[in-house]
Amino acid sequence: MVWLIVNDLNYDAAARIPLTERSPFLEFSSFVHKETKAEFLEENLKNPIKYKLVEKIDYPRWKLLESMAGKRIIKTHLPFSLLPPDLLKTGCKVGVILQ
Repeated sequence: MVWLIVNDLNYDAAARIPLTERSPFLEFSSFVHKETKAEFLEENLKNPIKYKLVEKIDYPRWKLLESMAGKRIIKTHLPFSLLPPDLLKTGCKVGVILQ
């Protein structure tokens, strides 16, 4: 929803670009075990779209962020204390969702 708001409700782009690329989950690659990735690849051999997504599942998201143009939406479960100390001074907007 946040990505759509920032991108003028561009539903066509949202349908074309996977959520994992539009709004990367910063620390996700640290949760992926090599054996699990291998199992997922094997399970999706006949589905090229899913296979391509699984291939990139352990790619560090911070590297993806470096190549993204324009405004970026970044998701994280890290506590605010583990984010860069000058984060709020950079001009970026920070949204916190609590449950």
